[in-house]
Amino acid sequence: MKYLNIIYPKLVRQVVVFIVLIVSVNGIASQSKNPKQKKITSNKKSSTIKSTKGNLPQKTKVNNSHKKRVKLILPTIETLTDTVIDHGIRYRHFLYGRHRHSVHVAEISTTDQSLKLGLIKALDRIDGLERLGDMSIRHDSTSRDSLLVGINANFWKAYRNTPIGPMVAGGEVIHLHSYKLWSSAFFDARNRMTIDRFTLSGRLQVKNKSLNIDYVNERLDSMGIVVYNTYGGNSIPYVSTIDLEKAAAEFLQNHSMVTEDSTETVLNMDTLKQELTTAKREATIEYPMKKVTMRYLNNPAINREISCVVTSVDSGALRMPMKGCIVSFGKDFPNSAIPRKGDTVSIKFATNKFDTTQFITAVSGTPRIVRYGTARHEAMIEGSHAKRFLNQNLARTAIGTDKYRTKNYFVIVEANNELGKGATLAQMATIMKVVGSWNAMNLDGGGSAMMIVCGANACTNSTVPSGRKISAALGVFRKYRNNKSIESER
Repeated sequence: MKYLNIIYPKLVRQVVVFIVLIVSVNGIASQSKNPKQKKITSNKKSSTIKSTKGNLPQKTKVNNSHKKRVKLILPTIETLTDTVIDHGIRYRHFLYGRHRHSVHVAEISTTDQSLKLGLIKALDRIDGLERLGDMSIRHDSTSRDSLLVGINANFWKAYRNTPIGPMVAGGEVIHLHSYKLWSSAFFDARNRMTIDRFTLSGRLQVKNKSLNIDYVNERLDSMGIVVYNTYGGNSIPYVSTIDLEKAAAEFLQNHSMVTEDSTETVLNMDTLKQELTTAKREATIEYPMKKVTMRYLNNPAINREISCVVTSVDSGALRMPMKGCIVSFGKDFPNSAIPRKGDTVSIKFATNKFDTTQFITAVSGTPRIVRYGTARHEAMIEGSHAKRFLNQNLARTAIGTDKYRTKNYFVIVEANNELGKGATLAQMATIMKVVGSWNAMNLDGGGSAMMIVCGANACTNSTVPSGRKISAALGVFRKYRNNKSIESER
């Protein structure tokens, strides 16, 4: 040892000091342990705590790495109304989240076949605008089916007032062409909803030739084939009563008559309107076109061939048949290509996707906000970039369906009011997911957002028609059943 101390004195001293330091550190650490921390670390059962506020629980998680409590509060739902308004239809009104979005939901069963989903077109015209309340009153006075729930549907073009995107009612196309990459919702005969980026195309089978249908219920130039149905007007070319009233008022202002002048005849308003109607029709590009009046031989539907018989061929103004259509041939078609009276032709409108499914109703909107259970809007993909449309708290309207398409959801969020705020697109996507949507899309909103429940405005509970005029309404109806149908069911 003596020799070791002589040879390695410095090394021995360093080893001794190191051992002493280790013993000291361990002693201090053992005295400073906190028994409370040890208890929290070992007790993992109390990591989730349910809250009594709202329908959704609050969660308290323990972050073991930093020894801190992290509290995550999920949005709450404050239910104001939850009732079954009719068999197969549940209505809910609740406040959601910290902004207290005022949400109205109509949950419609697709398994109840006494319910029918359909579309009400404003004034029954492609360019008509009408308040939702007025549509409801007009429908109930003219149809045996009872309207239970209705919401606003497609956006529409300013000035022309025609809907944007595909629109179908009762199997007949009201508007044909899509817009950008906007989404559409198509409904089959069992009320099941399919949401996708649909496009519609039409073909006319005449004399073993398949001809493309260019437009429906509107002619934009003198070429091509246009199909007109009842939504194009009661006669083609159609002159709207609104345009007629304006023209009559302008005539009276510019041609005031002096009743004392014996050379002037007394102005007859009926004659004036007839003359103005004729003048406006003759001024349209449609008037000189060759037009074929056809009667349907089977009920129309998308992705179904509709057989028709030709009842007349003429130019000028033609009356719209009760169950049929008028096909107009542009200047690029020779007379040999136009069918004759008594001929049988067929019309088929088809979708680019799900083309084996026969659809009865369709509406269009933007953007898709829930895709296969994921709540995320697709506005940028579909071509909508306006910051106000995306990010402002606005009144919103949306529709959706559950995973198995057994339920459809009609949803509106009210505008900013004393209850709470409107919704951004991202918030609307979350709301549709919370409601139960597996797939959902946004419809026209803002001042157009409205829901009718059993004849009353869901937001104001008033039966007096109010709100902005809209292009169309998507509705749920109770089918009319006479005594014979009830007895047959028994």
